[in-house]
Amino acid sequence: MEVAEMNVVNTTHWPFGSEESFILSTEPGLASQGGVSSSIDQVDLPFLNLDPHDLEGKEDLPDIELRGFWDGVIDSTVSAYQGAGSHEVEFNLSMVNHEIATRGSATLISELYHTQQVALETISMHGTDIPVSYEARSAFGFEGVHIGQAAQFQHLSIASEQGEMFDVHGFDTNGDLVLASYGYYEVVEIAGKLHQNRISDFALSFEVSFELEMNETGLYEVFAAVSFDGQIDFNDGMSRYFEFEEDMYFPARDLGSVEFGPLPDGLFQQLAMFQAHMGDAWDELVSLNDQLEAVFLQLREDEHYDEWDLAGQGIENPFTFDLPPVDQWL
Repeated sequence: MEVAEMNVVNTTHWPFGSEESFILSTEPGLASQGGVSSSIDQVDLPFLNLDPHDLEGKEDLPDIELRGFWDGVIDSTVSAYQGAGSHEVEFNLSMVNHEIATRGSATLISELYHTQQVALETISMHGTDIPVSYEARSAFGFEGVHIGQAAQFQHLSIASEQGEMFDVHGFDTNGDLVLASYGYYEVVEIAGKLHQNRISDFALSFEVSFELEMNETGLYEVFAAVSFDGQIDFNDGMSRYFEFEEDMYFPARDLGSVEFGPLPDGLFQQLAMFQAHMGDAWDELVSLNDQLEAVFLQLREDEHYDEWDLAGQGIENPFTFDLPPVDQWL
């Protein structure tokens, strides 16, 4: 197979003291009630805002008709565990063998799912439960076929996930809990095979992560990473590759001084080139994203989220550290 010119941006590390600074952090209570918010809108990636509890940008979704075929099933469950100092709640929603019909397109769903896990660890001090860690994760997935006006996908596989974690240790002189570490990540992976299009196959993976850790001197160290990998195989035997990776590190005196340089233009250039080479097929993925957002809203309206909502959407985040919003740093 002949391979076209590669577009590669090498991994680099930002120097300390960058004059271009920007707040990198996360909103207090971002995962409270078990929810995890997406923050990737700025880089125009679909399938990262499927949660039906988040209504932002969902005012003009398409009208859909959802119907089962063969042994089509929709199932949702909530399970909970509580032991000595351990509290966990999990939500699982699964749809198999259903069809989405809209004006001008049809989607056959082999599987569509949404899972959420929330966990809280506590210790007992003088008869009071003290939280020491909190973790929330939310994941969505799709397997199926999508026939649209702009492109026809013989097969599509989509997976996205967001999560955040808090760990504390001890108290400061004011009696407040001290944040020992914090982590946040978002991932989206899409792969597909097309029919009647200049593209035969494609795949992309995007991941961003942020970790904040207190070192032995009591100062914070910030570690962040972003990566993008894309591949498009064309029907003429050509392939094109897109790659970007960046690792970032910055020390901070305290939570209020966590800052470092903005994400480089190279990331956005690689994403833009991938989208441009996908052409109409990318537009159809965006259209499918809107349909799946409408499906999850319909599932909530049809009471498949009722048990999860009655459970408070998990466990409330007990931590209120002064961290600015995650969606400000992308």
